This record gives sequence, structure tokens and C-alpha cells, in this order.
Amino acid sequence: MVDRARALSSSSLSPEVVPLQETPFLSRWDSALGHIVGITLLVCGIGMLLSALVELLYGGGRSGLLLACGVLVTLLGGVLWRLTETPQSLRRSTVYLTVAFCWFTCSIVGTLPYLLTGVLDNFFDALFESVSGFTTTGATLFSTELFVSMTDSTDGSTLEPGLMFWRSITQWFGGIGVVVLAVSVLPFLGVGGLDLLEAEAPGPSSERLVPRLRDTARYLLWVYLSVTVMLVVLYLAGSMSVYDAIVHAFTTVSTGGFSPHLESMAYFDSPYIVWVCSFGMFLAGGSFALYARAFSGSVPPLLRSAEFRAYVVFVLGATLSIVCLILINSDETLGGGLLREALFTVLAFATTTGYGLVDFLTWPEGPQAILMFLLPVGAMAGSTAGGVKIIRVMSVVKYARREVWRQLHPAVVQVVKIGKDPIPESVMRKIVGFVIFFVLLWFLGTLLVAATGADFDTALSTAGSSIGNVGPGVADNVAGGDFTSVPWLGRLVLIALMLLGRLEIFPLLLALRALADRSDLGAFLRRGKGIARSTSSARSR
Repeated sequence: MVDRARALSSSSLSPEVVPLQETPFLSRWDSALGHIVGITLLVCGIGMLLSALVELLYGGGRSGLLLACGVLVTLLGGVLWRLTETPQSLRRSTVYLTVAFCWFTCSIVGTLPYLLTGVLDNFFDALFESVSGFTTTGATLFSTELFVSMTDSTDGSTLEPGLMFWRSITQWFGGIGVVVLAVSVLPFLGVGGLDLLEAEAPGPSSERLVPRLRDTARYLLWVYLSVTVMLVVLYLAGSMSVYDAIVHAFTTVSTGGFSPHLESMAYFDSPYIVWVCSFGMFLAGGSFALYARAFSGSVPPLLRSAEFRAYVVFVLGATLSIVCLILINSDETLGGGLLREALFTVLAFATTTGYGLVDFLTWPEGPQAILMFLLPVGAMAGSTAGGVKIIRVMSVVKYARREVWRQLHPAVVQVVKIGKDPIPESVMRKIVGFVIFFVLLWFLGTLLVAATGADFDTALSTAGSSIGNVGPGVADNVAGGDFTSVPWLGRLVLIALMLLGRLEIFPLLLALRALADRSDLGAFLRRGKGIARSTSSARSR
């Protein structure tokens, strides 16, 4: 006590502002892992509590179970967050490990509502459903029979409102990223925060909208919330129930595609709702950073974006090609909503949302081939969509064209540009590496799924759908996103592909590489930090 009094008297701090960490029993442990995982658990717990409230309001019988799950996970997350803090400096490997652990944590915790309600009685099936939700893939193990058993035969409404709400909110969380949500809501991650945003934010790179990281993240979240609310209002205007409007707004803006109805969007039998959903998918496939600038009054960057223009051309070109091929190869006419159905289906694949409206397997082979091509491409960088992203495709095409030109004119120096912006060689190498990894993992996943007993068409389609975070496949038995035909070992492969696709491959691969490095792992487990970057560099982030 004497030593403590002397320390206080010699310090400029008053006794009332003694740092918390000086009290042994209330000290906060330096751990990026514990802090971010704690916030992740808090977010998941709040989602479960909301699901319990929905279950109670709509007369479901499982509100107590969902409430218990929510309270337990929220308390655990709150305690973990309160007892830890982010270190003053972080290794990049620590950042990637933290992001990976966050996704593993929320995926495992996300199984609780499925298991405790008894809807899915196998842990690996529940894990598949949870990962599919948080990665916004939309593939499901809810078979037709299970959907029918959970549906009221009189009005088609769901008998599991809380659980279906949980499915949709996992996609909503996954759309913008649990880690980005954490950075936005709790401003305690100033150091290493940009690395977390780069590792988790959708797209090949993050972009500061304002100088401070947490303000950038909050800005993106504000745009995300605004689009969600707008879609809720538009769906309500189309005579959707409040429950359906909220659930479908969640899964539209996140490009997840889960629906509480077996028929997906075809359930509503409303051209207006189809157009609203198409508009929502198109918005969700665009860059939220560009939307944030547009909402703040700076519209020209959106209109000048070469990727945005390519995105519009990409969607319209695929739609018109499908319409023309159907008209040429079948008895269909432009009447009857063919254009509407084609545009909706193209957007469902191009933005990796995966909603269903028509049975596209009844279309000629040409349109199905176009949909297969859309499967891995995705939409814009900075969107909630999965896939390679249009800007990467544009970059690789221009890079390949440059290399051909170099063979003819070795002395010519030519820079790859997207619009008027040159792409640095270091970025170009990352883009080419990403595309190579994406293709290799797709075909490796195809071989592994086929080795578990699935036929080749199913293996190719489900592997591409999983790493692209699309949901539905093009093969006959997975066209609706129902993956129950895939053997359970194949589903484990697809779980890995979904996580790789959602984290854009490199963060997860780097996390695994760091786990293999004893020095990285030891530093990560001891204090959540390793050999520090310079203090000035850390503070600048």
C-alpha cells in the first residue's frame, strides 16, 4: 500500500483515474483474439435474442430455447470483451488469425439454434447451415420435406419464425462482416483496425472514406442500414408481411438469398416484388463505398467508375443474351414476363444472391451455360457479393492483353489501367494470384467432392457455388440451393470452400500459414501480438 501511495503521489494522475490494468483482479489482458471474438459473440448473442423475440411475437414454441442461447452467448461475449483489450501493436499474421478465429467462432456458435430446436440433429449439418448463413452463400440442408414440415398448410407461413429469422440475420451480419460491425459499433480498435478491415471488408481492398478508420466503418454501416430500411419499406409496399419484408430485406442487401418459403420469391407471385428484389440485388452488387460517396453528395465517382459501368453492361448483356437464346430455341415470347424473369435470374447469379423465381433448368442449354459463367464472376468490389469480382476479371483480361502486346513489342512499356487509374504491379500480382488460387481451389474442391461419391456435374456446380458464395448450383439436384444430395464428407469440403470464398482466400490461407509458424502462433496465444510494427506506423492506422 505504501508503494502504491508513493506511485500515485509521484504521478500526475489522480487516484480517481488510476488505469484499470493496475488493479490485478480487474486487469484487461492484451489480446486481439479475445477482444474481437468477444465482440463477435456479442453480435451473435444479440441476433439470437432478436430471434427469440420474433419467435415469441409470432407464437412459436421455441422462444425459451432461443432466449437461453442468446443470453448465454451475449454474457460470454460481454465478459470476454470486457476482460481483454487490443494491444498497442499487431503483426499482420495476428490480424489474419483473429479474423479467421472470428469466422470459426460465429460459425460454431451459429449452430446452437439449429441443434437446440432439433430442426437439425447433426452437428456437421448445423455447421454447414451456419457457415452458409454467415458467408452469405445461401446453400441449405433444409430439404423440401423439412420445409413442408415447417410450413403452415393453410397460408404458407413458416411455423419456425424465430429460427428462420436467425437464418436471415446471420446473412445480414455476414454481408458487411462481423468484424467490420465490431469496428463500427465499438471504437476500441484504433491500432490494427485497418488491417482487420482489409482482411474482412468485401472486395480486393478497403478504402478510407474519411481519415479515421472507425468513421469509415461507421459510414459503410450507415449505408448498409439505409439500404436495408429502404428495401423493407419497398417490400411492405408490395403487400409483404412485416416479417417477410424484414427477412427478405436482410437476405437481399447481404446477397444471401435465404427465404422462409420453399418457393423463394416465386411464393409471392407478384411482378412488383420481383422488380423490387431485382433492384435490391443490383444495389447490393455495387460498391458500398461508392454509394457512401454518392449519399454524401459526390455522385460523379459512381458514374465515372469503370467497374460500375462494366457491371451494368455485364448484367444487361447477360440478360439480353439469355432472352435472345430462349426466343430462338423455344416457343417463349416476350410476353409473360420473360425479360423480368431473365433479369432476376441473372442478378441472382451475378450478385451471388441465389434467390429462386423460375426453373432455369427448363431453359435451353445456352442460357444455362451463361448462368454457369456468371457463377464465379460475382459483382463489384466493395459489394456484399461473392465471386472473383468484376474489377479482377477486367484487370486480368487487360493484363493478358498487355503480355500479348509485349511479345510483339518487347521494348514498349504499357501500364494496366482500369478507367484512368493505373494498377500498380504489386496489386496486379495479387490479383493474378487470387484468380489462380480461385480456379485451383474450385477444381480441387470439385475433385474432392466427387471423390466422396457425388457425380461430376454436382461436384463441379456445388464447388463453384460454394467458393463463389452463390448458393444454387446449375446441376439438376442442387438448382434450388438444396445440397442434401451431397455426401457429408463432401459437405465438409464445401464448408471450407465457403469460408475461403467469403474471406477472399488470402486471409484464411495466411492464417493457416501463421498457425504453422510456431513463433507466430506462440505470440498469438500469449498476448495476441507478435514482433510489433513501429509505434508510429501503428498509430497512423
